[in-house]
Amino acid sequence: MQAYDAYYIYMTSYFIPYSSGEPASVVINGHRLIVVGEDKNEIESHLALFGGDSLMSVEEFSSPEEQEEYLQGLARSSGAGIVLAPHDIGIDEVLSSLEAELPWIH
Repeated sequence: MQAYDAYYIYMTSYFIPYSSGEPASVVINGHRLIVVGEDKNEIESHLALFGGDSLMSVEEFSSPEEQEEYLQGLARSSGAGIVLAPHDIGIDEVLSSLEAELPWIH
């Protein structure tokens, strides 16, 4: 699995779950993933699922290129894949879909 896929959804602002100052992730079928979303309440209500204790708000991107650069850096520094959760789909549904679609890695 690549740390970052070039396909993404451009969002001018979004929220990332954090735990003890580091991005919080979830492991699905052996893939370590950081779920990023536009809906603060949706991400916040799933903090425990990610092992998170806080949210970081990212609201500084004026273009898709700036966002892509930031997300690629986040993927590299965390060693995790980045999942951009669409605003119209709940986190539970996103995670269920990933579990069904991602192949197992060991």
